[in-house]
Amino acid sequence: MSEIKTEYRGIVIGFDEHNEEWSCELADKTWRKTLLADVKKKIDAFYKAENSFTKIPSIWFGRERYSGGKFGSVVSITSLAADGDVWIFADGKRSKVRENQRNYLCADTPANRAIIEKIIAMDGEIEDIEAQIREASASAERVFKD
Repeated sequence: MSEIKTEYRGIVIGFDEHNEEWSCELADKTWRKTLLADVKKKIDAFYKAENSFTKIPSIWFGRERYSGGKFGSVVSITSLAADGDVWIFADGKRSKVRENQRNYLCADTPANRAIIEKIIAMDGEIEDIEAQIREASASAERVFKD
């Protein structure tokens, strides 16, 4: 059994003969419809929503990593999802930031960049201190020796 494939607006759409349905991957989700026209409508709706949103230059300000970057990464908020999640574009790909992490996005301003640089420097100091603690702990005389 061969799978039929076509492309629409740069999105690959496949037809599953066994289930008699068309499907495509869009915004990290698989969309399945019985009619090819319905899949194309879904793609059109996605692009319409994507293009109607004014992209917001931002900085990832959280200590936790998102799926594509790290603290201080410059991102662009590309859309807001109905479930409260935020779609961002960073490191050449789109990622979803969950609603509980979206407060880690801050405006990309010179003041915020200065704050981030200061935090990164302090992180380096913390790593140095932690290394000194590990070294001192390793040299302490042990009660139990292996």
